[in-house]
Amino acid sequence: MKTLAAVFALALVQSTAYPHGDHSVPGTTPPGLHGGAVKEAGHAHSEEGHSEHGHDDEKKEEEKSLFFEVVFEKAGKKVKIYPLILETPSSVLFTAVPMTSVKIASVKVRDPRKGKVSSGEVRASKDSFEIDVAEAPASRMIVQIEADHDGERKVAEVQVETKK
Repeated sequence: MKTLAAVFALALVQSTAYPHGDHSVPGTTPPGLHGGAVKEAGHAHSEEGHSEHGHDDEKKEEEKSLFFEVVFEKAGKKVKIYPLILETPSSVLFTAVPMTSVKIASVKVRDPRKGKVSSGEVRASKDSFEIDVAEAPASRMIVQIEADHDGERKVAEVQVETKK
């Protein structure tokens, strides 16, 4: 009986003695502020010179993550893109990015079934970027965004459902 108690006590002490990671759920993203699909923007890397630009792929702890929330407005046949940030990796809410700190280089809207890609003029409004979609895909579209934020080129590919 004493041996069993000693083994149990040793197992209990030993299991708490080892360090372990945080308890946050990996891969969870808070909901967007406007009810759209949200995707984190990654760094745009050209094939050549990727390792020469001085950026390692691990995020700096103080770096804020840029996200894009994409909303399809069926009535107006347009796509709205909202730039958002997470203040810290453990943030549970997004914060809107000032429109002056983000410049959209290009937006392409792709119909994954037909393979058709369209692009158009991107307009900045008070809190979002907008692009008209002449012909919306039947059920979903892929919105490819390329933008400059804080001196870095960022890219994101967001899948948006067109039926609600």
